[in-house]
Amino acid sequence: MDDLLCEMENKMISGVGTEIQLSEEQKRALARLGYVAGGGSMESPGVRRDLPDIKDMAVCLDKQTDVSIAMRRGERGDEVLGACRELITMSPGTAKFHTWEGMILSDQKKFDEAMLGFDRARELAPDEFTTYNNMATVLIEQGKVKDAISNFEKALELNPINELVKYNLAVACNEYGHILGSAGQLEESVTYLRRAVEANPAMAPAHHNLGVAYLNLGKLNEAITQFEKALSLDPEYALSKRGLETARRLLDAESR
Repeated sequence: MDDLLCEMENKMISGVGTEIQLSEEQKRALARLGYVAGGGSMESPGVRRDLPDIKDMAVCLDKQTDVSIAMRRGERGDEVLGACRELITMSPGTAKFHTWEGMILSDQKKFDEAMLGFDRARELAPDEFTTYNNMATVLIEQGKVKDAISNFEKALELNPINELVKYNLAVACNEYGHILGSAGQLEESVTYLRRAVEANPAMAPAHHNLGVAYLNLGKLNEAITQFEKALSLDPEYALSKRGLETARRLLDAESR
């Protein structure tokens, strides 16, 4: 089946016709994941999308369509997991099927099992950035924020322009930086918060938290810059307004 998916993808790139044959077993497994061959449709509760021909199955598997997400998170989650494992049995070397398994298990809050699926996908396709992004989201769910950051960083290394990964990295760094700051580890906090605003300069909370860290370190000019940036992004950010007033008051006192 791995060869079949490659053939489908090659035909999509080259524009060659769509005379591609699936075995009945393959059709049944894919159909249970929501994909119907021969100009049919995909259905799930509240979602429907028509497919022009069978080659779009590969596209849908790659892009994680709204149909697949709805099915995985709906009442048919166990059924879809079973279908996914049938595909793994038929084609154990296809990384995307292991990724699917990990995502389904993650949605079911079976995080340790999900990581096993992602680990296998990573072994099969070590340069696929989405695997690291998915692993990181599971680690976040488990409260392992620092480990999650390492995986987001790897995902971004593999795909430096992906905005979703940048956003996820910024959220994780902001959270971890806040945790460190609350624990009094201010220099370490600054390191992660600076990474957060670097990954997503439009994240007002990260600028605010960085301002707080600088304020507690006595770096008042840097604190003022960050509070002002937070307020430029969110003019109603009350905490940053107070932080800015405090930093300016302390700076004024120092200059007297």
